[in-house]
Amino acid sequence: MSEPVQTQERKQRGVRQKYSDSLIDETIRVWQPRSDKPISRDDAIVILDRMIGVFRPLVINEARKRREKEEPSKRRKDTER
Repeated sequence: MSEPVQTQERKQRGVRQKYSDSLIDETIRVWQPRSDKPISRDDAIVILDRMIGVFRPLVINEARKRREKEEPSKRRKDTER
């Protein structure tokens, strides 16, 4: 994994934490059994970023499909008035 800015350095510079400590801890707990090396907190942040990158387009696409599916019924209700 690439070397992200160290958590300690971010805290010293006052940079707001992107993810909660509990989410980072949970990510380490879930992913550690799948890794040969210890997963650091910074590694966990990279994992979270990448997982969001994978799933965000899927969620956006699903929301778009739902909106498109609902729009015809909304149009019918609007024309009935």
